[in-house]
Amino acid sequence: MIRKDVARTELFYECDKELTYRMMETLLLVWSLENPQTSYRQGMNDLVSVIMLALCDDQKIPMKDIMEARFFEADTYTLLDKLMETATPWFTPGAEVLGEQAQTPLFKKFQNIQNIVLKRVDPALWEHLTAREIAPQLYLLRWIRLLFAREFEPSQVLIVWDAIMVKRAAKKCTYMGHFFLI
Repeated sequence: MIRKDVARTELFYECDKELTYRMMETLLLVWSLENPQTSYRQGMNDLVSVIMLALCDDQKIPMKDIMEARFFEADTYTLLDKLMETATPWFTPGAEVLGEQAQTPLFKKFQNIQNIVLKRVDPALWEHLTAREIAPQLYLLRWIRLLFAREFEPSQVLIVWDAIMVKRAAKKCTYMGHFFLI
């Protein structure tokens, strides 16, 4: 499954695709073997792609040049591992359940965002979604798991991630918990 997902991953930078995909496969395989309780789940490949972009952006070096850098792969793995310390509940098996009976941490987060935060921040949108019985899982699953990686342009994703990470560090909260209260 990792190879299939990695092959579909959008790369936001100029690079040797074969080398990059091989590196992503290795990183995700090692991470999943080190974390068998979660293992690999769809979407983790997109997180790795954004981490790689962030590392290149921080150093202002084209991806094709940085792939030769000595610690790039290790840095990418370390950042993925750190991100997954917080994100693991959103990838927990069973979190995909669409039924109202699910009581996973992710399902509870969906309910909180739609029925408390959204209702307070944008009552008209909340009313629209509620009247049409649109379950929060239908739009929030991808947003939360991928930290908006597919919702914005790459440069904007880095800004969104910065905001999420800074807010998390400042509040010492879960990465999505306080973000939606901004």
